[in-house]
Amino acid sequence: KLRIESTGNLNLAGAVTASQAGLLHLTAGGSISGAGVVTHDNLALSAASANQTITASVDAANLAAQSSGALTLTNAHATVAVGIIDGVSGLYNDLADTRLTLTAADATLTSTAGIGTLTGNVYLTADRMALAGGTMAAPSGTVNLAPHSAAWPVNLGDATDPTGTLNLSQTELATISAPTLNITASGAAQVTAALGGGGLAGINWNISAGNGLTLAAGGSITTTAGVTLTSDSQDLASGAITADHISLQSLTVGQLIDLGGADSAGTLGLDAGDLSVLTANALTIGAANSGDLNVSAAVTVPATTVNLVTGGSISTSAPLTATALSLSAGQTITASINATSFSAQAGGNIVLTNSAATPTVGDI
Repeated sequence: KLRIESTGNLNLAGAVTASQAGLLHLTAGGSISGAGVVTHDNLALSAASANQTITASVDAANLAAQSSGALTLTNAHATVAVGIIDGVSGLYNDLADTRLTLTAADATLTSTAGIGTLTGNVYLTADRMALAGGTMAAPSGTVNLAPHSAAWPVNLGDATDPTGTLNLSQTELATISAPTLNITASGAAQVTAALGGGGLAGINWNISAGNGLTLAAGGSITTTAGVTLTSDSQDLASGAITADHISLQSLTVGQLIDLGGADSAGTLGLDAGDLSVLTANALTIGAANSGDLNVSAAVTVPATTVNLVTGGSISTSAPLTATALSLSAGQTITASINATSFSAQAGGNIVLTNSAATPTVGDI
C-alpha cells in the first residue's frame, strides 16, 4: 500500500502512477486537484477537512473517494467499481454535489458501497450501470443518471446489462434515496417493467429522451409525487403512469404539440390512447417554450385538472373535454372545450366555446 499525504492542498501537477503498490491512497488536509491523471487499479482519495474539495481525472478500476466539499471525478477506465478502499467508503461529500463521469464508450459502473451527498446532488454518467450493490443518496437534492455517449438508449426496467444500452432495473433504482430522480437518455428511452413503490413511492421522476420515449407493454411508473416526460415523440398507450401530477412536454424548443394526433417530424403527438393510461390529480401538457398546441381530434382527458401551456397559440379543430381546464398561451387561444370549470390567459385574443351545461370560470 502507498499512501501519499499532504497537510494542505494536494496538487496533481502531472501523471501519478504507483504500479508496484497494491493500493494507492491520496489524502489531503486541504483540497485535491490538478491536471495530472491518477492511474491505479485500486485508488482512494480523501479530503476530509472542512469545505475541502476533490476535482480529479483518474484511470481506476476500483475507486473510493470522500470529501467535505464538492467531489468531481472523471474516470477513463472501461470498468469501474465503487467500493471500500483503505477505509474510504464509496463516493461521498457533505456539502455539495458528487459527480462521477466514465468517459470510455460502453464503460460499466458498478457499486458495492454508497454514492451520495448530504446536502447536494448526485450525478452519475456512464454508458452502462449495475448499481444494486450500494445506495445513491441525496436527501435534499436530486440523483441524476445518464449515459456518456451520444444517441445512447436507456431501458428502464431491464435487469440485464448488455453492450450498447444503459439498463436500470427496479432493484437498482430502489437504492435511490432522494426527492427527485432525473434520467436522461441521449438516444431513445423506454420503460419496460413496473417501476415505483417501496422506496420509490414518493419520488419525483423526470425522464428525458433525445430520440423518443416509449411505455412498453408492462411498463409503468407509480408514485405519490410527480412524473415529467420530456421528448419530441412519446408513445405511452401500452403502459401506465399513476402519480399526483404528470407533465408531458417536448424536448425541442418550439416543437408543435398535437392532442389527438400522432407523432410526426416536428410534432409531439398525444392521442386518446396515450392520454388514457395516465392517472393523476393534475396533468400538464406543454411548457412555456413549446410551440403551437392544437387539438386535432376529440379528446377526453381523465386527469382531475388539465393544464395546457405553450409559448405559442392554442387552437382546436375538435372538442377537448376535461373536468377542470386551464389554458395558458403566449399568443392566442381559439378553442372549443367541454369543461365544468376553466380558466384562460394569453398574450393575444381569447375566443372560447364551452359546451358544458353549467361551466364556471375559476382560478385553476
